[in-house]
Formats: sequence, C-alpha cells, structure tokens
Amino acid sequence: MTPPRPSNHFAHARLLAALTGTVVLAALSLFVLASPASASHKQVSILDATQEALGFKGDAIRTRTFDDVDELGVDYIRILVWWKNYAPGSKLKQKPGGGFDPADSSTYGANGANFAGLDAAVRLADARGIGVYLVPSMGPTNGAIPRWAARRPGAGAYDPKPGEYEAFFHAIGERYGGSYDPDGVLGDPVLPRVRMMGVNNEPNAENYLFPQERKGKVVGPTTYRNLFLAARRGLSDGGWQGKVLIGETAPRGVLKNVAPVAFLRGVLCLNSHYKRKKGCAPLKATAWAHHPYGLSQAPWDKRVDSISVTLGVIERMTTALNKAAAAGAIRKNLPLFISEYAFQSRPADKFGLPLAKQTEYLSQAERLAYENGRIGSFAQYLMRDDAFKNGFQSGLRTTDSGAVACGGAKQGCKPAFAGFRTPLAVRQRGSKASIWGHIRPATGKVTVTIRVQDKGEKLRVLRTLKTDANGYFSFNSAFRADRRWGINWEGLKSPMVRGYRY
Repeated sequence: MTPPRPSNHFAHARLLAALTGTVVLAALSLFVLASPASASHKQVSILDATQEALGFKGDAIRTRTFDDVDELGVDYIRILVWWKNYAPGSKLKQKPGGGFDPADSSTYGANGANFAGLDAAVRLADARGIGVYLVPSMGPTNGAIPRWAARRPGAGAYDPKPGEYEAFFHAIGERYGGSYDPDGVLGDPVLPRVRMMGVNNEPNAENYLFPQERKGKVVGPTTYRNLFLAARRGLSDGGWQGKVLIGETAPRGVLKNVAPVAFLRGVLCLNSHYKRKKGCAPLKATAWAHHPYGLSQAPWDKRVDSISVTLGVIERMTTALNKAAAAGAIRKNLPLFISEYAFQSRPADKFGLPLAKQTEYLSQAERLAYENGRIGSFAQYLMRDDAFKNGFQSGLRTTDSGAVACGGAKQGCKPAFAGFRTPLAVRQRGSKASIWGHIRPATGKVTVTIRVQDKGEKLRVLRTLKTDANGYFSFNSAFRADRRWGINWEGLKSPMVRGYRY
C-alpha cells in the first residue's frame, strides 16, 4: 500500500522558508557561534536529479521525480547544465553563423529549442514550490565545451575563453531571471526565476576543467577565478539576481586534480600562508560549495590523507575559509554548502554499502553537517542509480524503478528514500543514546513518535514529542547495542536504524 503523501502546501511553504535570507543566509552569521547542542536552524536541502529533470528517462519518470522531490521535502533540485549540450555547433572550430548569438538563449536552436527540457524542469519545480539550483558546467569528460569557445579550437574542445563563458551565463541569466517569455508573444507564461546558481561542477578536477596544469605549472585555480568572474558578469548583465555558489569542489586531489584547499587558495589569490596577492580583489559569493564524499568510509571517519576534504575532516575547509576571510579575500563567515554528497549501495563496485548502512550513514552525515553551524546545506546525489556499470549507485531509487509512488522495494525504492525524508541518527555516548532527527517535509512544529525494538522483543513506542519550527528534534535515551530506532510521522515510517559510537 502506498503511504500518504504530505499535501502540496508543504512544498510552497518550504520554498518560501528556504529562499528567505533571514531564515538561512542572514542567520548563518548568528548561528555559527552557537554550540551544536543548542543550535536551532534551518539547513537548505539539495537533491541532484539532472537526468530525470531534463526528461532523459521519459516524461512519466520526470513527473514522478518532481513528485518525489516534493514528497521528500527537498528545498532545491540540482540540475547540471552541460554547456556543450546546449550550444549549437559544439563540434565546430568556428562559431556557427545564421544569427547565433551566444548571449541570447533564443538562438540556441530554433526559438531556443535547445533549452526546452530545462524550461520544462523549471516549470515543474515551480508548480510544486521547489527551488531550482542550476550548475552550468564544462564536461562531463575532459572539461568538454563547445569547440568554438576554446582558446585554441585546433587543439581541442577545452580551456574556454572567458568572454564566451560570460556569454553563456548571460543567456542563462536572462532566460531564468523571472521575466523571460520564450515565445515572445505572451502565448506561454514567463519562465519562473531560478534562484540559485553554481559556477561549474568540480572545477578542481580535470574532467570538469581542463587543463589543470600547463608545462608543469598549476593553472586551474586561476582559470576558474577568471571564469567565475566572467559568470558573475554574465548573470548580472542578463538581469539575473539570486544566490551564487563558488567552488563546487571535488574532495580529493588525485591524479592531476588540484586538492580542494589548495584550489581554494589559488582561486582567492592566497599563498600557502594565506597572504593575498596585491591587486587581487575579494570575490563575492553566497557560499563556497563542496562535495565531501568519503566513498564507503563512515561519515565521521578522519582517516583521510592530508590533502583531501571529506565530511570527517570538513574543518579543513572551514578553517581555510576563516583564514581567507582574515586575509580579506572573502567576507567573514562565508557559509560552506554541501552541494553534492551520497553513499553508494550494493551491488555497486567496491564502495557499495548494504542498503541499511547506506540509510544509516546518510542520516549520520546529515546530523554531522547540521551540528556544524558553518555548514548551510546538505545534499543527496541522485534520485535514481546510474544505469551504466561504472556510474554512481547512490540513488534513493534503483535504476529500473518506474514512474509510481515510492511504496517500498516493489516500487524500486531503497530504504534510503524513506530515510532521507525523515532522517534519524543515533549516536552512542557512554550508556546514553543521543537521538537526532529531522522531518524534512515539515514547515513548522510537528508531532513525531519514536519507536524502538530490542532483539527478540516487540516494537514499542519510546517517546512522542514535538519538533522545533524547522522540523528538527533531539533527546537522550538509554543505549542498547541490539536496539533499533525509527520514526513514525503522519503515517510515514522511517527505516529502523542502529546506533553508532564515534
């Protein structure tokens, strides 16, 4: 039997709360000083469902995905916008003629037809009160861009001219600024405003910004700085206003990727001692975005090499941001956004976890992020598993799940689906269980029931309580190693989870 869905008014109230600066960003400078135990705040939630949102899996699954995002209580759906897939003549060495203007989205195909899938996604999100977070990006392999936009088109389709990058962002900013009429005759409503933008996915990785080095010299950070400034100019000139995230950094500096903290310093013109280069103006952004994947490591695990930034050592990034602010390179207390994060489940590659552990680790990770007052968002990467063998099997649904409501395994839903809707994280502290949870779809104080089950005993109610105004709750109880805990809220039940000691 399919569980009841929260009514749609939740989504509209969520969007209003998520997009109001006094709730999230303006408040961040206040709550960063609060202790984790006493902090009460709203963390923005993000879910990446690019392929489904753009209709690559069909209209039925696209609609179902937006319904899922609504049901889960997510504030923003994240959509990657691969530049080369939208621009005409991407394989050509010279910019196409025929009236194409890279700063005018209406010339990207007949009457802007190349944006049709994205237009539909923006409208579907707006109808449900879900925010849209676009990340126009190079890649997804070898920093691929329209070849005609490259500094040296003869060498390959990479290393963009900042002016061409600026024009692309101008086109996107104008189209999704809240007043753009696609048909020009008012036959359709204007496109809704996109309220948050990222500037390139994982630009410290060669797959998304190439090259990172020239003749042995690291150039990726400086290149990205120039592209970020170009993107900001394009959005502003296009009339777009909203939140702009900088970074979107990958967690590791493997192969020829640049380590995330070193990349941050380079982008902000800081040397290894955080001394700022003269004449290098501070950058303005809403937050620094980061992807603190730990693969199959527990989210609290600090056994990481010295240059990576996973969630277990996220203080490496917040410390770097603090030092950058002290140097005048960014504003004080710039938030850190987790804009991509997940755990893969089996039968994925060697990093796949059992389904129950995927759910538990994801909830524990969100708790850690919430208790770090500097972190302003938490994210889930993928609604559905990737279909290809070497992809990510980190979805809340399996790759072959249909366009039906999520009622359990028969509908292709992993336990993580219900677990992400109402995460519950239990941490052992001595003889006590520190219990933290979140009713993500809630838009005010709600009543929840916490259930427990001990080995060989019946399920029973531990406590009924009210959340805070943002849907969070926490309390202490007795810890037992064989005990499982779960949430019951408005007929929706979370998976039963184990406690962890760390």
